[in-house]
Amino acid sequence: MSKVSESALFVMIFRQQFSKTLPGIRAKPCLKRKFNTRNTGESSNAHNLIDKTSHRNLSFQIIKDHFRSGFIDNIDEFTVANALKACRGYPLLGSQIHGFSIIHEFVNFTIVSNSLMNMYCKSGQFCKALCIFEDLTHPDIVSWNTILSGCQASEDAFFFACKMNSSGVVFDAVTYTTVLSFCWRLVEAYFLFGLQLHSCIVKFGFDCEVFVGNALISMYSRWGHLVEARRVFEEMKTRDLVSWNAMISGYSQEGIYGLEAISMFLQMFRGGMELDRISFTSAVSACGYERNLELARQIHGLSIKTRHEKHVAVANVLISTYFKCQVIEDARLVFQNMNERNVVSWTTMISIDEAEAVSFFNEMRLDGVYPNDVTFVGLIHAITIGELLCARKDGSCILYKDRLLIKIKCL
Repeated sequence: MSKVSESALFVMIFRQQFSKTLPGIRAKPCLKRKFNTRNTGESSNAHNLIDKTSHRNLSFQIIKDHFRSGFIDNIDEFTVANALKACRGYPLLGSQIHGFSIIHEFVNFTIVSNSLMNMYCKSGQFCKALCIFEDLTHPDIVSWNTILSGCQASEDAFFFACKMNSSGVVFDAVTYTTVLSFCWRLVEAYFLFGLQLHSCIVKFGFDCEVFVGNALISMYSRWGHLVEARRVFEEMKTRDLVSWNAMISGYSQEGIYGLEAISMFLQMFRGGMELDRISFTSAVSACGYERNLELARQIHGLSIKTRHEKHVAVANVLISTYFKCQVIEDARLVFQNMNERNVVSWTTMISIDEAEAVSFFNEMRLDGVYPNDVTFVGLIHAITIGELLCARKDGSCILYKDRLLIKIKCL
């Protein structure tokens, strides 16, 4: 991408819409490094060991053992980076390796700093990752993309993308995919920006990347522009499971395109594509919108054959779909056969079966599942409709116990 065209797009949109600074962007660096050079020597056995080790504690233990045995010179930056990859989601172990990296100056290497930032972002410690980034002398595209993907708010992500552009960073496929993933989270007023971003992707040849195409389909689908989403889908030279699921889910969520969702699901199945829980939940949901009981039962049977019917999300959608098709007994049967139930499972049954609503509510509490606002709305509605005076007292007591009596007055 030429810097002129990139600037014309991003500076115009980002700076006009997001003039505020990224929270914490001026945070005081938590680390001070001396960027000295060092000889890495030969690649050690530790590198190969950690690269093949999935157990996080063992990865860190390998480094400690090499250090205590006097083999510190055999540990290189790739060894440390691989150890950090094994510590994602385990910040305590990652922090220990971070300290080790500072003492032995491994943080001088961009690959180690990138792994540290990734580890902290995945652990929900974005500020620490940002401090490491700000302390980098020469961040590469991986460094920028790591911070970009770690942003929580869409506005922050766009501001940081603008910062990338103004710093002369040439966007790659990962950058575009990440920015697209933030686009659909915003209001549809940003649809024009999405179109401009799409044009840049096509202009510079990134539309041939499958994951970029998938991100475009998701963006258009989330905004309800299914014609554009389908056009992207049809123009993709290679499609994967995510591509198909994105289209089926987009049609299903829109409601009025249930037949299109079912048609794509059948096309996917007949083409020998692998089906997953997202495929089934979207297809079954579309059957509910269309009130197509026969097809819902057929897809249910296919989910049993492929062993997806036990997944809580698939079962929840089946319950809802059978209710929409007015076959409560089938919904009860699915519920009874579930190995795992969450608040959505219980709330759905409370809402669709007024006669047993209070019983379901009591069983839910005994099962250790805490109700949410929708649960109480369904319970109160069932009690009101059924005129169960005795149960109404029980329901009021439970609501008062949970300090939600005010919700009764509001309703």
